[in-house]
Amino acid sequence: VIKAVVIKALAFTYNERVQLYTSLKNDFNTYSKAKSLNISLDLTILTPQNSTSTLNDYSSMIQTLLSKNSDKYDIYLFYSSYAEEYGKHLVNLNDYLEENIKNYDPHTISSVCLYEDKIVGLPITLDIDTLFSNQIYLTRYNKTPPKTWEELIETSKYIIERELANNNTDLIAYNGLVNDSEEGNVAIYEFIHSFRNEQDSPHPSLNNVIFKKDDGYLLEKVFTGTALFLKFWYLEYSPLYTLTPLPGAKEGVSSSIAGGYSIGICKYIDEDRKLAAIEIVKFFTSKDTLKKYMIQEHIFTPITSLYDDKDVCAVINCNFVKEILPFSFVSFDTEIYPIDEYNEKFRNEIYGFIYGNKTVEEVVDKAINLSKYTVFSINPEDNFVGLAFFIIFILTTIIMVTSLVFLHIKKLNRYFEFLSNDSWMIFMIGIFMMSCSILTLYGKMTPFKCHLKIILLTLGFNICMYPIICQLIINFSVNSKVSLWLTIHKYYFIFGMLAFNILIESLIFIQPYEIQNIINENDKNFQKCKMFGNFGKFALNLIFVYEAIIMLITATLIFLEWNMKEQQIDNKLVISSVFVEIISLVIFIIINNITIDHHVGYNAIVACNIIFTSLSNYILNFGVRTIIGYMVKEEGILNKSFGVRNSRHDSENKQSGSKTSNSISEGKNSSSDTRKSNITGKLLDFHNRQTKYQNQ
Repeated sequence: VIKAVVIKALAFTYNERVQLYTSLKNDFNTYSKAKSLNISLDLTILTPQNSTSTLNDYSSMIQTLLSKNSDKYDIYLFYSSYAEEYGKHLVNLNDYLEENIKNYDPHTISSVCLYEDKIVGLPITLDIDTLFSNQIYLTRYNKTPPKTWEELIETSKYIIERELANNNTDLIAYNGLVNDSEEGNVAIYEFIHSFRNEQDSPHPSLNNVIFKKDDGYLLEKVFTGTALFLKFWYLEYSPLYTLTPLPGAKEGVSSSIAGGYSIGICKYIDEDRKLAAIEIVKFFTSKDTLKKYMIQEHIFTPITSLYDDKDVCAVINCNFVKEILPFSFVSFDTEIYPIDEYNEKFRNEIYGFIYGNKTVEEVVDKAINLSKYTVFSINPEDNFVGLAFFIIFILTTIIMVTSLVFLHIKKLNRYFEFLSNDSWMIFMIGIFMMSCSILTLYGKMTPFKCHLKIILLTLGFNICMYPIICQLIINFSVNSKVSLWLTIHKYYFIFGMLAFNILIESLIFIQPYEIQNIINENDKNFQKCKMFGNFGKFALNLIFVYEAIIMLITATLIFLEWNMKEQQIDNKLVISSVFVEIISLVIFIIINNITIDHHVGYNAIVACNIIFTSLSNYILNFGVRTIIGYMVKEEGILNKSFGVRNSRHDSENKQSGSKTSNSISEGKNSSSDTRKSNITGKLLDFHNRQTKYQNQ
């Protein structure tokens, strides 16, 4: 005797569907014996009556089991809208049930069956929200079931006024099922959904205590006939009511929403149990099985071809279903919150308007914030700050690019002699890179953007400094071998420094940035870059240390050449750039180590720092030279401002050179303390040089 494989399944449903699931289980076990499948289905059914579970509790239990990679249950029956949340833990049914899937409504598959393009669950039943219209009163006043919200309001007002005149105070006009359960979310979703343009259009980009009554109250009204209109799930329990699709904003567009229970297979079970579970799902979702239960239990299913079947339509109102096709489903954005938590928060926000004192604008803004992270954008509808900074970036870029023409204006040549034209081009590339880092703030934040921002900022500044450092070294030791080599092989030096810089920058990719989610209950949710790993922090600090070394080298060379007449103004401009970068680096480190929970404030500070750094470096090293060039009129003033760049060796230089040589010679015979003093003296001698040819 071959021992049967026992497959354990877990389901949650309400009392009305217990018989359906029990019959499905029994029918499969009978089918298994008849086909000698050696598979036995053990189905555990939870209901609000036999347990303390609600739908939210059940979904939390499934999530807990699946997140632990549990194989306690092989099959789960779950509310269809949770496919996205459970999907990564479930088997891709498309690999096994291609024929069954072909029978299903494609719109249903795309709406509630997919996780990352994998079919992880198939609905067995559908529940459809319906308008119950009291036929007694409609006939009495010669009215028809409303097809739009406006018709419902007009009909309700007309009949209620006349019934009140006849002392009928028990009749209610309409319930909205806008209660404190997940059905309240469905009601809100339906109302918004009713304002789409056509029946097959996608979901649009929403007072009285009676709206908040629960299911028990509504069922009472169904059976007693003391409601004019009711919104509830499709039931054929009372002949007093005519059942039609829910109204919409315009005729022909219904707000009826479908919801149902799907079946999925846990991917953590072994292959034998997985194949056995597939047989069960195949049976449950087959066209023949679902047709049988449509007739027997009066259920709806996502197999739309069955609504043309004569046997089915003999017991099911097929025309009702056809009026609401294609099926519309509630879809939840679970990027920020789990579905249940999102539902509660969303419902509370909307109810703040319906039952509270909040404005529509306030409620809609907060409701939208529950489902998305706000991004820095050039869309003025999001905020004007992002657009303002983008415009500044475009304008400054245009100014920087067009200002390169000043390098070729003869009148200004004297002011740009500090660097050659090609070196100025390299400098401007560095400025442009720094400026472009502001673009990484826009749109959805990703680890790549985080890396790109730090690379553009730090590498951009260093690229600005490399030709300046090269020139300062050449000026420091004119006619020396180092100076001559750098003059000829300037690009070897610059690109060698650049290659080493890139090597250091690439270390942050080993342990990349992560995206930190900033969740604000009373403000916008947003994301920012955060380095959590120890190696990543080490690599980031190494980048900052390298940049500090570049600044220190630049500052040291500026000190040693401070009094050179040929580059006095150049020295002051370059050292100012170094101070600006120090300030920028400090601000950057502070921003990344303090908590700023306001999305506009955070991005605005970062953007200001980027613009401040890039624009200051441009103005100090390039813009000032242009401005002075056009302001200075007299040759004497020009000479006084930028010095005379020449190669004359006057007697003063020789005398100073002799004194310096004597100082160096005397230093060789000094004691240790004297040697230190002479090193300081030598540095001061360099600092006091008035021409780069002095001491050569």
